[in-house]
Formats: sequence, structure tokens, C-alpha cells
Amino acid sequence: MIMGYAGRILESAPPSSPLQEQATIIQSQSIKIKELVQDLNLVSQLEYEMQPLHRQPVRLSKLLRSNVAELFNAGLPELYSISVSVAPAAEAAVLDCDPRLISRAISNLVQNSINHNPQGCAIELSLACSKSSLALTVADDGVGLSAKKLADLKKHDHYLNSTDEKLNLRHGLGLLLIHQIVEVHGGNLQIISAENQGFTAILTFQKQPVDSNQLYT
Repeated sequence: MIMGYAGRILESAPPSSPLQEQATIIQSQSIKIKELVQDLNLVSQLEYEMQPLHRQPVRLSKLLRSNVAELFNAGLPELYSISVSVAPAAEAAVLDCDPRLISRAISNLVQNSINHNPQGCAIELSLACSKSSLALTVADDGVGLSAKKLADLKKHDHYLNSTDEKLNLRHGLGLLLIHQIVEVHGGNLQIISAENQGFTAILTFQKQPVDSNQLYT
């Protein structure tokens, strides 16, 4: 309802007027509130196993590139660059997973890098595999986290205070959601960061036997 009112004000207000600027802010904040509620709902559903998993064999290299293409199509700000690196051995790697949730984890990590580096940064998504596991990494060369902030991510109460005064997600809530997504797939989330030395998230999954004839496309 609020977004609808703001949209109508934007359409009728004179260009570059204070009213139009205020309506733009209201609309932007309403979108953030909506996204926060959706993330909180998904966290709760995953935690209490209320979110059904639609598992299917997924070629992760293809899913990774598809996500990056969507980010570029949506309009990536000039201050940021995104690259994809897939190890030859991981090119055909398949994971039995819910592609919608894995895509959500990837996009959340990329958005985290953008949100926490307003000065810009380079973001790299990479995929590697060993005989027993698959490792999907999202890394940036931005401001990183201090040792204290990194420790705070492990505190449960930090998740309850995971937005700033502008409703921008801090690392806590976003990473809690990603952790839940990885956990329901039997995986592990590792965070590596230091102040002014970037931020790296490694999502590791165990290889599983899958039917390649039913690959997600």
C-alpha cells in the first residue's frame, strides 16, 4: 500500500521537486522493509524446516554464470566489477540442490559486497572441486571486517540488530540466511576477512551421486 502511494506521488509530483525526492525515499525504504521481512521469514522457515526443498541435479558452473548475467542485466554500478572463475575440474560438477535457494545465497553475497563497499570493489565468484567436495567462493577486495566485527557474526544477538538506520543490511542477517541455506544442503559456510583486506565467503558442499539425465537447465 505504501509503495503504491509513493508510486502515485512520483508520477504526479513535479520533476526534481522536494515532494518527488521524499516519495523516492519512501518507496526505497518500503522496498527494503519488504526485503527484510522476506529474509526474516525465509530464515525462520529454514530454521524450523518449514521451507520445502525442491532438489534437482544442478550444474553449478552454469548456475553461477546465470546469476552473474542477471546481475549485469539488472544494471551493475560502474564502481563494481564481477568476474567468474571455474576450475576445469569443476566445469561439469553437479550438486543435488534447490537452485532457487543456492541462487539466493549467491546474490545475497554479491549484494553484501556492494552494500558494504560504497567506494566500489572487485568481486570474484569462483568454483572448484575435489574428489569429495565442491567449493563455491564469493570474494571481494573491499574494506573487509575487523577481528571484532568478524567475532560478532558468531553472536546470536547480532542477527537481531542487523540493519543500520537506513535499513541497509549489515553482514549479520544476510549471512545468517546464507548459513541456513548452506546448512539445509548439508554444506558448510566459512568466512575469511580482515580490516582493509576484503571479504571472502566459501560455501562447501559434499559431492553426491546424481542423475545427470535430470539436470536443471
